[in-house]
Amino acid sequence: MNYKASVIISVYDNPRFLNLVLDSLKLQTEQNFEIIISEDGENKAMKELVEKYNAIYLRGNHEEYFLQFLVAPED
Repeated sequence: MNYKASVIISVYDNPRFLNLVLDSLKLQTEQNFEIIISEDGENKAMKELVEKYNAIYLRGNHEEYFLQFLVAPED
């Protein structure tokens, strides 16, 4: 699927407020986006939330992955 936007959420081992963020995203009028959750820890509750909201889950340090989106493409 081609998405208009990617929403990247960085979390460190505590999904305490993540469900509120994800609920808010689901209430947006524009729904053509993907949700990417990056966690720099490990938490079982996080995995359950990711599955519930059909998000992409990245565990560990993904700085290089995200930097590719910030670099302008060469002509």
